[in-house]
Amino acid sequence: MLTLETSRLLLRRWRDSDRVPFAAINADEQVRRYYYPSLLTAQETDELIDEADRHLAREGFGFLAVERKADKVLIGGAGLSRPGSEVPGNFPLEIGWILGRAHWRQGYATEISHRWLDFA
Repeated sequence: MLTLETSRLLLRRWRDSDRVPFAAINADEQVRRYYYPSLLTAQETDELIDEADRHLAREGFGFLAVERKADKVLIGGAGLSRPGSEVPGNFPLEIGWILGRAHWRQGYATEISHRWLDFA
């Protein structure tokens, strides 16, 4: 299955061990401020991960777990998706990410975006 790397990050399939830390990220009001729906429950996070796995199997791309190589910590998720009608501009694909607040302002989103753009 699809795995992408940058110098500091591994973008990989989701593991069961990612569910609890990703649920904590999705329960943070500051992290989810600009997402819809805003806060996610643990069950909604599980559903998001399950759907990401199905999308990856179906499309060959999707929303992957983002792990920091240095310490193997899950810092969030990122990937390519087909935006719905709620996204203005009628674009065929978008690059998206959601990172835990402790991992903001370290250049990870830029690094992730460049890697996905290269893949696309």
